[in-house]
Amino acid sequence: MIHNIINSYAIVDMQGKQYLIRPGHWYDLNLIKNTQIGDTIKINKVLIYKKKEDLQLGRPFIPKASILLQIIKHGVRKKTLVLKTKRKKKYTRIFGHRTYYTRAQWQIKTL
Repeated sequence: MIHNIINSYAIVDMQGKQYLIRPGHWYDLNLIKNTQIGDTIKINKVLIYKKKEDLQLGRPFIPKASILLQIIKHGVRKKTLVLKTKRKKKYTRIFGHRTYYTRAQWQIKTL
């Protein structure tokens, strides 16, 4: 059972980024608006899907393939600090921002 989970994965295209996802693992994605905890989102852009020895490659996507992710939580990442200085002018400014994220887990695979 564990051997099958380790050998299965998919590479999907979401929000302009590519993610390598495995069943049962959770991933932090950029914030997905208008979703609640427990909702499922459907990803149609599957680039590669591998299960045991079977490998499916898309050109660029696998037709009629989709993966369902379940939303676990919404949160805020650690603060990113930005330091702005102008040398020889005694000017220093520090500011930062925090980005929101959505944590999702691959629950159901439909290929």
